[in-house]
Amino acid sequence: MRLTSFAWRLCLIGLAAAASIPTRFPVPDNSGLGSREFSGPTFADYGLPSEKRAANDDDPDPLDSPGRRVTASKQRAFIQRLDKTITRENSLAIQPHETQLEGWKIDGISISATSEWKDWPRTKTTFRMAGLTGCTAIIIVNSHGFWQGHIWEAEGTAGKGGGFNELLANNQPKERTDDVFRKIAVDILDQSAPDIAFYESLADLKGGKGKKGATKNPLADSADTKVFILTKQKSKTDSSTLYSSKIEILKAKLRDYLPASPIVQKTYIGRDTDYDADSKPYKGEIYIQYTPWERDTCEKDRKKEPRKVAKAMVWYEDKEQAPIEKEWET
Repeated sequence: MRLTSFAWRLCLIGLAAAASIPTRFPVPDNSGLGSREFSGPTFADYGLPSEKRAANDDDPDPLDSPGRRVTASKQRAFIQRLDKTITRENSLAIQPHETQLEGWKIDGISISATSEWKDWPRTKTTFRMAGLTGCTAIIIVNSHGFWQGHIWEAEGTAGKGGGFNELLANNQPKERTDDVFRKIAVDILDQSAPDIAFYESLADLKGGKGKKGATKNPLADSADTKVFILTKQKSKTDSSTLYSSKIEILKAKLRDYLPASPIVQKTYIGRDTDYDADSKPYKGEIYIQYTPWERDTCEKDRKKEPRKVAKAMVWYEDKEQAPIEKEWET
């Protein structure tokens, strides 16, 4: 079809109008947190991936994050977006099987703690641990993947589980002594767990005997590793740690394995500490975000060959700041 002279004039007018409009697009900042709008001619000028990455990138976009300073409503909307990406495969299990409770006992107490190692996937993924109503979670992150551990707060049935509390005959919880907690929740990090248990100890990982994962010793470099602990706080208005002496025992053991790793400890409101049922989806949850290519190393120098920079972030509840952020070249 041939264009008439009138059509040509319309095309030229449209091109001129387009040239006068600055380009606008959302641009992640260099930390991957949040987005800003800029006007400008090139992606590289504003911290976006280089043109070389854009031309050869089969990996997903940088992490979708809410920003360092956001309102509570925006943060909640961000968590809701993360929730939509959760599948059965990336929902972290915390429930021990009955065979574990029956077959793994110390001093007659069933071991209900669970843990596992996960290698980072090949694509951008968000993992979620949900259902923390008083329990304690440990997330260990490095460039190989992450280890997630879960310690139940109380027994559901007398003698079965409950790292922090035992269940009395009147169905009332009673806090365990620090020595008992050490035996059933902390010292097991040094032991090789039985095959029936949903548990990968740090000793197993350190010795190259992990049940999953391609890396024989993913904890070899503690300087490459960061640790996050989320535990129950005393009350809705008192954010100090409820089981402080026991958490200190746990942290001391983690330092034995990871002496150069920073440990970030946070607290959350448990179900029986002025729990707000309306906020349940945003209480006692941890999100682990990962992307294999957050950015590259030559975003502003397109003559250089880019090297991928992966990124992982750990979020909890509806907090505005991720307590764990880690980047590394791949």
